[in-house]
Amino acid sequence: PVLVRGDAKRLKQAIRQLLSNAVQFPPSDTEVCLRLTLQNASLRIAVEDQGPGIDKADHAQVLTPFAQVDSSDTRAHRGIGLGLALAKRIAQNHGGSLGFDSTPGKGSVFYITLPVARS
Repeated sequence: PVLVRGDAKRLKQAIRQLLSNAVQFPPSDTEVCLRLTLQNASLRIAVEDQGPGIDKADHAQVLTPFAQVDSSDTRAHRGIGLGLALAKRIAQNHGGSLGFDSTPGKGSVFYITLPVARS
């Protein structure tokens, strides 16, 4: 067992946001993978999808409040662009971080890294 100290409600909210994005953007016939890994003194919670991925030029704005990679009136998914920014803030408030790796046409991996509690 790995112990992380924090506000369970907020941490669940952050993880739900990553899962929500992962199932929202890819085609319905693809898989979403949730991975928990222990790296040194940190727990990494990663959500991997097989969606459209994010262009390198858009990476800087993905975690910015109110930013939408597709902000057109015809986009398929609605939202105001706060979910990932909020998840990032929650991770930071728990001494961790939120990051992502993405390849256009291949999908994305969004992850939260949190410090493991010392006994």
